[in-house]
Amino acid sequence: MSYFLSKVRINTHFNQLKKHFKSSELIESWLADCPVQTMLTSSSPFEDQYQMTAHAAYVIHAPQGDYNLALKMMQSTRDTTYCFDVFFMLSPQEDSDDFKAIANVLSTGLDALRHTYNGDWLISDDDLTMSAFK
Repeated sequence: MSYFLSKVRINTHFNQLKKHFKSSELIESWLADCPVQTMLTSSSPFEDQYQMTAHAAYVIHAPQGDYNLALKMMQSTRDTTYCFDVFFMLSPQEDSDDFKAIANVLSTGLDALRHTYNGDWLISDDDLTMSAFK
């Protein structure tokens, strides 16, 4: 079975970033742009741990099948206070043609969120030593 993994690195404080994911409204707004009709339900509530990592799990219901969506947020390194990696892992519960469309809107949404904080800057591993992140 295949899966889709999308990752962005965002330059902001954890508390600011988690505001976007404490409810499912942002993800639902991204899915509203999907050419496939979808409905999002939570299978595991948003939970932050140690003020620097968080996770949640959802099920995306679509006409041709359901999809598991895992959200993970974590510090980019243990020394960075203002830089976080956000991951979406989308996996179908069964093979479906809707998969690519749903993966595309989620990836586009994450990239838009990254652009909100970073502008055009794609933060590389080498950038993580900058004092702006500490």
